[in-house]
Amino acid sequence: MLHLHPPPSIVSLNKLLSSIMKTKHFSTVVSLCSHLDSKGTPKPSLVTLSIFINSFTHLGQMGLAFSVMGKIIKRGFGVDPFTLTTLMNGLCLKGRTFEALNLYDHAVSKGFSFDELLRKMEKGGARPNLIMYNMVVDGLCKEGLVCEACGLCSEMVGKGICLDVFTYNSLIHGFCKGAVRLLNEMVIKEDVRPDVYTFNILVDAMCKLGMVAEARNVFGLMIKRGLEPDVVSYNALMNGWCLRGCVKMVDEAMRLLTEMHQRNLVPDTVTYNCLLDGLSKSGRVLYEWDLVEAMRASGQAPNLITYNVLLDDYLKCECLDKALVLFQHIVDMGISPNIRTYNILIDGLCK
Repeated sequence: MLHLHPPPSIVSLNKLLSSIMKTKHFSTVVSLCSHLDSKGTPKPSLVTLSIFINSFTHLGQMGLAFSVMGKIIKRGFGVDPFTLTTLMNGLCLKGRTFEALNLYDHAVSKGFSFDELLRKMEKGGARPNLIMYNMVVDGLCKEGLVCEACGLCSEMVGKGICLDVFTYNSLIHGFCKGAVRLLNEMVIKEDVRPDVYTFNILVDAMCKLGMVAEARNVFGLMIKRGLEPDVVSYNALMNGWCLRGCVKMVDEAMRLLTEMHQRNLVPDTVTYNCLLDGLSKSGRVLYEWDLVEAMRASGQAPNLITYNVLLDDYLKCECLDKALVLFQHIVDMGISPNIRTYNILIDGLCK
């Protein structure tokens, strides 16, 4: 067709390329698009280049897909949400979800509306996929439109599209941000005073979502409001710092332990277990028994969670004899091992 005189219109060629792509012969589409692009007649349109990108993403060649995006920009075409969605979909298929989300954030900051794209696709008879819906749900949640995001999720379920972890993460983050707004509203009102329990709920939820910096700000606001944080407050914040097992974050958690003592708060078993888990995750197992001794000195008895952390680290360090002695000690103490204990033993003994 490309050798015909005159050559077929770009519209006709785009229809042909789309038909071939629907048969999943993506390499053929790439070859034809490359030939068409180098020939220059007829001149490839934005639709042609979008098909080119789509084929590269299905082949997992994201570098080449982005190079075509460069051509789109260089030739003065306006980048449309559909092309961006194609790139984001390709990144997600390659497991590069955070890069996809960064691209989404950049697109939204430039004024792109993915919600509008969904509606246009539906009117045109196309069926938006999970990735497209997730991007819109995430955008709505970031704008504080959590009710609208929930409505869109209901629409997804109604159309047989199952929500995944990214959908739920967006919703949970959205609800947390909504909770912060509610807290601010409570603070402004003189007749409604948030108490320590109010702040603890929010700090705990944020920490479990990895929003530790935000949780720390809420913790600071609680103190600024004249409220005294309790052991639960500190445990929630410590858990946030220890979850990732980063050395610097665990150091922050250890500083909180010092702060608790300065406030005359008595750390409980949950406090020490959280710190032990952080030390384990950050690879500082040598400090664990010092913490256990401090735990006993403060009158807090180690429990099965404590022993499971220690047992796991003994086996990771290949201290089999110590691990077996500790296991026998657990039994002798009248503590019943749980499924986690046996999984640790089986995993350690099989290595």
